[in-house]
Amino acid sequence: MLLDEPTAALDPLAATTLLKMAAQYNKERGLTTLLITHDPQMAIALGNKVWVLQDGTITRKFNSEEKKHILPQDLIGHIDYGGL
Repeated sequence: MLLDEPTAALDPLAATTLLKMAAQYNKERGLTTLLITHDPQMAIALGNKVWVLQDGTITRKFNSEEKKHILPQDLIGHIDYGGL
C-alpha cells in the first residue's frame, strides 16, 4: 500500500483515525506499506525501516533496530537557502 502524505490536510483526530484504519487494513491483508511523510516523528513512530530522501537520493537508512535510537532531527537534511 502506498500512503503519500496521507495526513497532510487532516486535523489531528482525522489523521489518527486514518492511520489506525490503514494499520488495521495492512495487518488484515499482510501488506507492505510505503509511507511518505515530511513528519520525522511520524516516520519514527510508524516505520519499521526509515529512509531519508534528499534531492531525489536516499541519503540515510535506518533498520528497525537502529530506528529505536534515532531522533527526529536525525531525519532532517541540510537545506541551503543561500541561492534564494
